[in-house]
Amino acid sequence: MEVVHIDNDSDIKEGGVKLHPLLSLRAVVCLWIPVAVISLGHYATGPDLHYLHDIFRRLYYIPIILGAFQFGLSGAVATSLVVSIVYIPHAFTTFVSMDPAHGIEKVLEIILYNVVGVVTGLLVMRERRQRLKAERMAGDLKYALEEKREMEQEIIRAGRLAALGELTAGLAHEIRNPLGSLKGTAEILGDEIPADSKRRRMLELHLREIDRLGNILDRFLSFARPQGLDRRDLDLSEVVDDVLALATSQAGRAGVTLDRAPSRDVAPHVFGDREKLTQVVLNLILNGVQAAGKGATVQVSVTTRKRSRRIWACIEV
Repeated sequence: MEVVHIDNDSDIKEGGVKLHPLLSLRAVVCLWIPVAVISLGHYATGPDLHYLHDIFRRLYYIPIILGAFQFGLSGAVATSLVVSIVYIPHAFTTFVSMDPAHGIEKVLEIILYNVVGVVTGLLVMRERRQRLKAERMAGDLKYALEEKREMEQEIIRAGRLAALGELTAGLAHEIRNPLGSLKGTAEILGDEIPADSKRRRMLELHLREIDRLGNILDRFLSFARPQGLDRRDLDLSEVVDDVLALATSQAGRAGVTLDRAPSRDVAPHVFGDREKLTQVVLNLILNGVQAAGKGATVQVSVTTRKRSRRIWACIEV
């Protein structure tokens, strides 16, 4: 269960000193100064001015409601208690002056101060909870929409790859049939060419090229019908280091330096097929070597990035 704190009960710093929110400048301006002003006016009003006493008693509700909106339940209850304490001497004693209203009316007024404080405080807390819940739902919805867009892009890419795979498979089959006929006829013709003939070398070259085309077609077909993945937990930095060891000699022959950038954070672990990841990274590095040219440097780094709410492992070449 997630607990959300909605009351502003944390300490507030003013002038380098930690203060409770109800002792802050905002509380003084919104709550305590209005209560003091209303009380002074109430105490200073003569007993014969009944209507002014009625007004001052009602004015106490304003800081109580402000306390609820500014500081939640604690602000509303604290203000209602202070109002009650301040009003009681004026209601039931002759200290300075006495409120001329009936005793039962004054008792009910004090009870209502506290009831209004509790009710408004609870309503404000409920409204804040609902607002926080709506904000969380909006964040979740935004995240879900981002995930949906990413999934749509993945589906589009997967569909294009599937179409390319079907096209490749069809072309490979169409080419393989005449290629097999070419190889068969070349082998038949080879029986009629003497071993010491100069044409024999051309025939052998012809057969080798046919076999090479056959191997290329096999690779196309394996791309069109990919095999299952042997997935397991991998340290991506180890995979990259192994690939760099494989590519160093070829990069050296091309006059290119391979540089392994230090990881900026913890080496990411992924769940994947080590052989296929190695092949992908090797292809990227060799492409980089070919594109960089002699005297250049190809830098490889392993990092993590956050997209939406997910952490992605990244290999940068």
